[in-house]
Amino acid sequence: MLRLAVQENLVPGETFAEKLRNMENYGFEGVEISYGQCPQKMEEAKQTLPSSKIRFSTVCGTPSGLLGPDRKTRAQTMQGVKDLLKMCAELDGVGVICAPIFGGTTDNRSLPVDRDAYDRLMEKLAEKT
Repeated sequence: MLRLAVQENLVPGETFAEKLRNMENYGFEGVEISYGQCPQKMEEAKQTLPSSKIRFSTVCGTPSGLLGPDRKTRAQTMQGVKDLLKMCAELDGVGVICAPIFGGTTDNRSLPVDRDAYDRLMEKLAEKT
């Protein structure tokens, strides 16, 4: 069965509750919250989703730096992804949509190297979450 979700910021409405009602009217079953709006929107979602037919789906996006050259930045970004996954779990969400490279790399590494680095980071994340 196909289930459609939509990013909350793309739906008209003044409040989160109004947006959920509009999503229902448009035929959506899930809501996706953009990373830049967490955790504020997650708190709104906790308050309004129980009275809606719409279910929480995912967080779209992550802090930048997962594949950056700086170890401290990578660690901070990894912690940010873990925090997002915990928020998702609290709302019975599917997870976080995480693009390993968005807009190209900044340190001239090739895509295959980035892919390997991303795979290693995701394995570490899976072990600890």
